[in-house]
This record gives sequence, C-alpha cells and structure tokens, in this order.
Amino acid sequence: MTFENVRQPVNASHKCQADGNHGHLSESEQMDLPGLECPVLMPSDGRNLRDTMNSPAATRLIPAVGARVAERYEIRKVLDQDRCLATDHVLGTDVCLRFVKGDSARLSELADAAAESSRLSHPLLARVLGFHQTAGHAFIVTEAVTGTTLRDELNSRTTRNQRFSVEEVLRIAGDLCRCLAACHGQSAHGNVCPETIVLASNGSAVLTDYGVARLIVQNDCQQNASRAQVARHHDVKAVAEVVYELLTGQKPDDDARSPREIRSTVPERLSRVIMRSMSSDAASRNVSIHRLHQQLQRAAAPKTHPAVTIAAVAAVGISTALLICGVRNHQNRQAAIEMQRQAQKPEFARRLGMVNELRKQSDSLLAWLTAEPQRLTREVEKWEKELANAEDSGKATQATHARQKLNGLRPELETAERIAEIWDRHLSRQEWQTAAAGHLAAAETLGKDGAYEDAVENLNSAEAAFNSIVAWHGNVASILADHDLVQTQLDERSHKYPELDFDPYSRPNELLQTVHRQLLAGDGSESQNTLRQAKTLIDSVDKLMPTRTKVESLRQRPAVVGELPELQQEYSDIDTLLLSGDELLTQGKPTDAATYYSQAETRYAGAPARVVESLFSMLDAVENPHQGLHLIDEILRVQLSEKEDRVRRTRALQRRATLHLNLQRPQQAAEDLTMAIKLDADNADLYAQRATVWMSLSETPRAIEDCEQAISLDHNQVDIAVQLAELYVSENQHELAFARYGWALERRPDRLDARLGRATVAMQKQNWADALEDCSFVLMHDAAISTAWQISMIANFELGHFDKTIEDCSRLIDVEPQCGMAYAYRAAAQVERNDFQSAIQDATLAISKCPDSAWCYRIRARAKFGHGESEAAQHDYQVAMRLTVD
Repeated sequence: MTFENVRQPVNASHKCQADGNHGHLSESEQMDLPGLECPVLMPSDGRNLRDTMNSPAATRLIPAVGARVAERYEIRKVLDQDRCLATDHVLGTDVCLRFVKGDSARLSELADAAAESSRLSHPLLARVLGFHQTAGHAFIVTEAVTGTTLRDELNSRTTRNQRFSVEEVLRIAGDLCRCLAACHGQSAHGNVCPETIVLASNGSAVLTDYGVARLIVQNDCQQNASRAQVARHHDVKAVAEVVYELLTGQKPDDDARSPREIRSTVPERLSRVIMRSMSSDAASRNVSIHRLHQQLQRAAAPKTHPAVTIAAVAAVGISTALLICGVRNHQNRQAAIEMQRQAQKPEFARRLGMVNELRKQSDSLLAWLTAEPQRLTREVEKWEKELANAEDSGKATQATHARQKLNGLRPELETAERIAEIWDRHLSRQEWQTAAAGHLAAAETLGKDGAYEDAVENLNSAEAAFNSIVAWHGNVASILADHDLVQTQLDERSHKYPELDFDPYSRPNELLQTVHRQLLAGDGSESQNTLRQAKTLIDSVDKLMPTRTKVESLRQRPAVVGELPELQQEYSDIDTLLLSGDELLTQGKPTDAATYYSQAETRYAGAPARVVESLFSMLDAVENPHQGLHLIDEILRVQLSEKEDRVRRTRALQRRATLHLNLQRPQQAAEDLTMAIKLDADNADLYAQRATVWMSLSETPRAIEDCEQAISLDHNQVDIAVQLAELYVSENQHELAFARYGWALERRPDRLDARLGRATVAMQKQNWADALEDCSFVLMHDAAISTAWQISMIANFELGHFDKTIEDCSRLIDVEPQCGMAYAYRAAAQVERNDFQSAIQDATLAISKCPDSAWCYRIRARAKFGHGESEAAQHDYQVAMRLTVD
C-alpha cells in the first residue's frame, strides 16, 4: 500500500513553502567555480566554454551546477556541451558524467554497451562506471582522470608551430596498444581518435569512452563516420590514423601521402608500418593490435628512443661510425652500450609503476575474496542481534530498521560467498597471482641489473596475469548479478500462470542451473553465452504467453461445448494444438510453439456468437474496448426469458459502463449504470461503480449519495466508505468524514489510509489525542509515511509533549530532509525546553527552506531573545511582522 505525502497545514501559522529557486546559482557563479581537469571532449569548432553552455544543447542536456541527478551525483563543473564533473556521494569520489539523448532504443543500446564496458579494467583505461536514466536525464558515468585530451594538445602545438616528436608518438601509441590488447578479449573501442585519448598528468595516454564512443559521438571523428560496424581491426586502423596525424599534423584520407614524404625525420620503416595499417584493404593491414604494437616497437630504432638527448644521439652515432671504420676501442663500445641501456631506463620505470598499480588492484580483489564475506557475516550477526533485542523489548521502529538492514546485507553476503566459492573451486586461477608475482620480481631484479629489455618482457607477462585476475573478478561478479536478476524474474513469473498444467519457463530455469555449473568449472565465456540464451528464451516466452493463455481461457467452456455438439471436434483440435505448442515450449523452441498457438487461436475464432455465455467468455478475453462494445451489443440483442433477460442485461450494462470508462466516456458510463440500477436496485456494486463515475465528473453530491446507498446495501464496502469519507473532507463536512472513517475502521482496523485520514480530520478539529493515537498506529506499521510524522509532530506539540515533538521532527527529517516545517516545530519545542542554541540552528534551517514563513522568524526571534541576543531577536521580529503584513 502506498501513500502520497500530502502537506496540509493546520492553520496559517503552520504554512511553510520553499522557494523553488533556492540553492541554484547564476550562470556567472557557475562559471567561476573551480574544478579539476578531466579527460573529456571539449568543443572542436572553436567555441569557448561560455558559448557552449549557452547553446541549446547545453541547456537541454546538463543540469545546473549544484544540482543532483540520480540522487547521488552532484554537478560541480560544466566542462562542455554534454559533459560535466560531478561528485559521487555514494563512493565519495569525483566522476565524469556525459549526458546523452535519443529514443528508447538508442538509450537501451547505450545501457547495454555501458554494462559491457564496465567490466573492463586497465591502468590506461578510464573505466565506464555505469549508465543512469532518470526523469528527464540519461547519462554515462566514467572515471575522472586529470589531464587534457590529445586533440587539445595537438591543436595547442599546431598554434605554437610545434610537433610531437617521433619518440613521444611511439610512447603514446604503445600505451594505446597495451590498453586495447588487454580489452580486446571482450570488446572493441569503436572510436579511437584524439578526442577520446587523454594525456594524463603522469605522462601516460589514457583511453576514454571505451565501448560507448561509437554511440555517443556523432561525426566528431573522421573514422567513426566511415564505418558501419565496429570491430577490433577497426581499432587497429584507428590507432595507425592517430599516429599518422600526430606525426604529420594532417588527418589521413584515401589519398594520404606517407608520413616520411611529409616529415623527413620519420623513419622509413615506421612510415611503412603506418601506411600498411591504414590500408582500406583489411587483408593487407595488421589484423591485431598486438601485432601492430610489435611492429611499432621494431620500427623504433634505439637511437630514436624518447629518453635519449640530442647529445646522446650524437654520441651513439660517433661510436657506431668508429666501430664500422674498424676502431675496436673497448671503452667506447662499452660507453655506447651503456648509453643505449640508460635510454631504456625511464620507459622501464614508467611501466613498472603501472604494473605495480595493477598489482595493488589485484591484491585488493584477492583480499576481498576472504575479507568481504567475513565483514558481511559480522554485520549480519550484529543486526540479527539488534533485531532480536528490538523484538524482545517491543521496539517496532528499531526492529523495522534492523530488518531493512538485514534485507540489504544478506544478498551481498550471499554474492560474496558465491564469488569466493567459485574461486576456491577453480584453484588453477590462483596460479595467476603466483605467475604475476614471479614475473614482477624478475622484472625488478633485471631492472636493477640494467637488463631493461628483458625486464619489460617480464612486465608484459606480469601485466597479463594481473589483468586476468581483475577481469575474472569483474566477469564473475557481473555474471552472478545478471544470474540473480534473471532468477528473480523467473520467480515472479512462476506465480503468473498457476492454471497451466506445465511450466513454460522450465527450460530457462535449466539454463540458469547450467550457468552456475559453468562458473564453478571456470568457464566464464560459456556461462555468459548460456545466460544470454536464458534471457532470450524468457523474452520469447513472455511474448507467447498472452496468446497461449487467451486461447486456454476461451477453450475451457464445457457448457458451450455441451450446448453445441458441433464444436466438440473443434475444441479437441484446439487442445491438440495447445499441447503440441506446450511441448515445444518446454524444449526451448518458442518459434515452433508460436506456430501452434497461432493456429489454435485461429481455430477458436469461428466459435458461434449466438450463445450468450460464449459471448461473455469472449468478452473476458478481448483487450480492445471497441470489440468489447460490439460483443455487448450482440448480447443485448439476444432474446431470453424475462427473468434471465434482467440478469443478463444488468451484467451487460455494467460491463459496457466499464468499457466506456476505459474509452474516457464517463457520461455514457453513468447512463448505462443508471439503466442497470433500474433493473437491479439492490445491487451495491452498481451504486459503488456509479459513485466512482460521478467523482470523475466532479459531481460530488451525487457521488456521496451513491456511496451512502452502497454502504447501506452491503456493510462490506469498506473501500467505498473510505472514498465517502474523503468526499466529506472535500466538502468540509468533518464530522461526517470522521464518522465514516470510524465505520471503515470498525470493519478493517488495519486500513492505514483510513487511519491517516481520520487523524487528518481529528487534527482539523484540533482533537490532538485522537489524531496522535491514529498516527501512532500508522507509524507502527509503516515508519516511512511523512504525513503521519507531520500530524504526530503537531499533535505532540499542541499537547505539550515537547520531547516527543523533537523525536517526531527528527524522524520526519530522516524521511523528508527538505521539510522546513519539521525544523520549525523542532525549534519551537526546543525553545519550550530552553534549549535556545539548538533552537536557533533549527529555526535558521527552517528559514532557509521556508524563507516566506513569518512563524519561522518568530520562533528564531524567541530563541535569540532567550539566548541573550536581543538586537538579533528584534530584527527577526521585524521581518516576521513585514511578512505577516505582506
């Protein structure tokens, strides 16, 4: 049962109304707020940030600075027309939000892509954290990374007439290749370009918008517009195109010249690798990102390493020339080797730092496998004790709170234990950690000895092993979450068709059991495929079941078959078709089952309409109101005996009134019900239904009359009694409303809406004790109803129970933090208890939420006067007087 939180003040002094613009900043204030640099796309057409924010797109997509979306993300800084920096108040970290728009199909595709990309993790990847769709907004959440986009850096250097060095380009390309190689096992990026690459503060190139860029960026990048499908070999070509643009300063096209022709300092071998990787012929270019990485590394001669200075290059050249000329000076040769070795040291140090960060992430996940189940177990045990103590002492509110905590903790504990169980069952997974630690230790040792080339190879192996652990944990957690979601859907559907002789979802249940077995066996990819099959089959069954159950309900008419023997064979054929479809459905063949169900539905369409019960049966199954009206016309044309005719016509008129209401024709519905009442004047349901129609037509006196008649004919019409009481309230007839609420509660003492309504009426009559009694009953059963807390708060205050008033106000603030009236009443109660300091604080909060409330200023004035602040109190009294006059 749900309730609306209706704020209805007792009198003028209780009215608190918040300012709708409170808390919003002007545009200039928003522009002046400080923010962090973040890897997001800035406008590429030359517009500045203010122009972008004033554009229609910015106004349409991004909320104001300071606003909250999805109840957890607070907007901190607008970065461009669809991106902003925000604070995640759940995780306590900064994130980037990218707002998107589109139809439901496009948003659904974005949600699927974000879910898939969220499973990826790599030090050079800005992770996609999720997708949210709320009323009016849809956005993708990604990690916030300090840095600037490669496009901005490229434009900046072009303005200064500078270029990226070959060494810088190769370092950026190496970062991209390593990131893509780690992620290509699951999906492709789809839109690698300078706009989606961030140069982080530590010098690394970080890839953003993984897996969703192709859907949210439209025509911002050249390669995105020329591809119909996104695949891994497209990422290979895209990386080559980025390298080409960084080296030459030009975007590649079909007639692009080689980089060496444009820039003579580009090595010939590197130029050939780039041109081959950008070839439009997929068969002739690199087919994997790993192969492209290898070729780029081979194409980079040691003398062009980014860590070698101009002086070092000259020294290496001179040393090599002396050796070629036959000078065998051992000291010079050793100096050249040492110079080359030192040139590799910075790159090794940077890679070592990256792998160590990945190791920390892996170690935390492995520690989680043991620590998290233990922590959750302790939490569950703590709250179980809290629940037992609360139940023993009769503290209903504390018991409800403990149950809510347990309801949230137990699923988390079950999931953590299942993940740990899967890890323990598949012991070979633990070799990843051993292998990774061994390779990392070997790399550190080799690095200390100066063998940087061998050290980097060990770092690559360690990185792959650590990535395997991280990816395994993410995949298993995601699969278990999806598994539980599908299992919940199946549990809901298991009670949906209890009349069937078979379980239409038996095959999806078998597939879910298979998913769990595959996870325990360590086969994550197969479990994903099986789970996908289960989802597809559930969707197919859901589409079939309306047709199947419709035919089932129509064919179960033994009276019709008995009266019309010629239909017996037809019903027998329908049974055969249904059984065949059922068998195919349990075998997981919904397409074949649909054929049989469709034939069964077609066979029944020829059933005669001349039998009234058959027509009523068909009326129960039809969904089109116009078709239902046609069937009722057929029923009313049937000639029956006088006694049967009265019953059938009354039933038909009542059904026709319902159809008229569905078609938004309340006047015709009232006419039909009036005719039905003339035929059966003692039918309480007819009066109740007509009362509902009168209410929709705003004819309250007629609705009250019919409600009273329905109650007098049937003392079980509790719903009508509650509606009648609400009508009396709308007519300011509080005594009658109070009586009808009491009449309903005599028959149904557990009706919370009636309790809350009677409490409201009692409060209007200033009968505080009765109002407090009913509210206490409501809150005992549902402590989240803010209206009940409001009434209880006011009643306790009026009765002089100031301690209870303060407690009620605190509970109301927990349920509805923006309720200014709660702060005002708590301040008033604290004044009565001479707690002036607390009263001043609460009154100030009340004024911030209800700036036009004279009562709030008067409360604060009393508190300040009691606290000895006479001058400040006088000022608040003057404000209260001015507001009262206004």
